[in-house]
Amino acid sequence: MAMDKSTGLYEVIKPSKANKAKFSHVGAPRYQKHPVTFDLSYMPPLTLEQRLELASYHQEERETLSLLSCLTMEKCSLEDCLSDPPIPLIDRISDPPASSSPIQIPPPIPNNL
Repeated sequence: MAMDKSTGLYEVIKPSKANKAKFSHVGAPRYQKHPVTFDLSYMPPLTLEQRLELASYHQEERETLSLLSCLTMEKCSLEDCLSDPPIPLIDRISDPPASSSPIQIPPPIPNNL
């Protein structure tokens, strides 16, 4: 469609065969879609021994991860933090850390700036 400026009406423009061929690629996908190929090779079912071995392996993995989780939680438990009495505040204030440097007051700003 195109608008005629003199009348303000829209007109339908029918393209010629040459123009159709020129713009035939417009709106087409930019790449070729290739079908996804799956490996359809046959895998025989697991035997009873293989299933038992796999089940025992996964059970050991679950137990290992469970133990690791418990150890992590015990390390960060709140009871461990609260069981040690804190250092009294007066001791923390009276003993300043040795690494801190003494406070130096900067010189006053001159008035003639």
